[in-house]
Amino acid sequence: MPYWNNEGRDSFIKLIEHSFIIVVQPTGPDGFPVTYYKKDNFGQSAKLNARIICLLDSDVLQNSVQLSNIDVTLCSLNPDVNDKGLIQTPIVWQTQHIMSAEGELISILYAEVHNLTVKNAYSKRSSGLFYSNLCQLKFRTKVKIIFHLADKKNMIFEHYIELLSQPFGISSHSQHSSSIVAKVFLYEIGQILEKEQKVINTDILTEYTCRYHTRMLGVKTKQHTAQFIREVFSKAFNGLVVDNYNSTN
Repeated sequence: MPYWNNEGRDSFIKLIEHSFIIVVQPTGPDGFPVTYYKKDNFGQSAKLNARIICLLDSDVLQNSVQLSNIDVTLCSLNPDVNDKGLIQTPIVWQTQHIMSAEGELISILYAEVHNLTVKNAYSKRSSGLFYSNLCQLKFRTKVKIIFHLADKKNMIFEHYIELLSQPFGISSHSQHSSSIVAKVFLYEIGQILEKEQKVINTDILTEYTCRYHTRMLGVKTKQHTAQFIREVFSKAFNGLVVDNYNSTN
């Protein structure tokens, strides 16, 4: 299989990796990227919702593909924390039947997170590791594919898929949620601007505020709302420029 041994393998891996998507980013009970921990018999836990789907064809999955359970790890986003994260209970693939736009019944594989273990009762790990920093979830699953070759032999291909969620925060009380949401917002903007090597300005702030608005509400930001956001940032920027000018003269 010369094509497979050359660029074919890399192209196939890229296809497989793009077939797994986090469709519901981590959100707490209020629908925001913040959850609240409570003490229980096992230590400290928190309610959290997240969902992954697999886009591979259901017929192919039945005949040729095996997916392992998904390992979930709670990780701190603090770069100064040298920690491998807190391992969670693996989540299991489930099947959901939905109706396509063409009226056909299709099957989709999905897996969901509903709870987090924030601190084990037997662990000496400081809970502040997560409470004082933003977090993210790391998902890891193994894809095993069996190729049925023409000579009646089988070729087995295995590859691990890793997905990283968007950031979220963990708190003890809902009164801290607004500051955590602000941290998440600024972190995401900073990451994107760093990759794109852009300088922050009114248009960029407006664009990413609208993106975040869409993420929180699940609907696209209206034009008049975007215009209002732009005006607010423009006033803030103009005031900042005046303050900087006055302080240097």
